[in-house]
Amino acid sequence: MAPGSPLSVPANHQVGGQDLVRSVIRFKKSADTDPSGSKTSNADAGPAALVGCDSPTALSLNIRNGILKDRQGRIGYIASNYQFQFDGPPQHGALVTAGFSVCGNGSLALGPKNVFYQCLSGGKPGSFDYYNLYDRWIAPQCEPVTISIVKLQQCS
Repeated sequence: MAPGSPLSVPANHQVGGQDLVRSVIRFKKSADTDPSGSKTSNADAGPAALVGCDSPTALSLNIRNGILKDRQGRIGYIASNYQFQFDGPPQHGALVTAGFSVCGNGSLALGPKNVFYQCLSGGKPGSFDYYNLYDRWIAPQCEPVTISIVKLQQCS
């Protein structure tokens, strides 16, 4: 997969404990590397404009009081190496375990920022490349991305 290509991960988005939409998270290259102007709040989240297919094996996520969790109850957080990951409980030394929200444009935010960084972490020429996500730029192989919340629907 080329850097900046969309990666889809299904999610179940909740705000304030209420399901808003069945959704999918989609990563796309960000044109804005200075997201400080991103206005975020749980109240800003509206219906997603993009749609994807739901799946029983999909990663299902929710946000409640700024805490991001998957369907196994693992918490989304920023680890001590700045990597965005899920564990239950978060690893010792986690930097951020709360503060997630959805911007009015449907992108995931952490605090005032809605730009994350996908960093090429492995793969060989001609094989599947994989990326790790970080809350900041950490290496030359990193690119800014936004994480869009996308409504899920049943597909045949």
